[in-house]
Amino acid sequence: LCFGNGDMDKPVALVQVEVRELQNWAKLNGIGKVDDVEALCADPKCIAAVTADMNAQGKGKLGANEALASVALISGLGSPDTAEPNSPWTPENQCLTAQQQAEPEAARALIRGRAHAVDQEGDSVVWSRRLRRG
Repeated sequence: LCFGNGDMDKPVALVQVEVRELQNWAKLNGIGKVDDVEALCADPKCIAAVTADMNAQGKGKLGANEALASVALISGLGSPDTAEPNSPWTPENQCLTAQQQAEPEAARALIRGRAHAVDQEGDSVVWSRRLRRG
């Protein structure tokens, strides 16, 4: 789920990780405790790698201002029935529609109260009720 507005130079994204892929990448890149998925999701090296990979996927398809500034990673290890900050996105917790489409308001609710500073070219983007450059 990507977020952007007129106050931001580039968008940021909320990304639910593929746990095994993240753990494998962390192991190959010498990142500490690969069993602590929540810590991996907060690790700046993991965040930078996912951001770079997503931007590589969009290269040549997106404008320069559409490339991601950064991402916030969600483990998906929380409750599938109740929306929590680390929950997988499911129709049961109302983060996805029955057609498997992201439900933006529910996804935003997952990150309310959970501050993630995301570096955007020297500035901070704060995940809260709305995104703003600080």
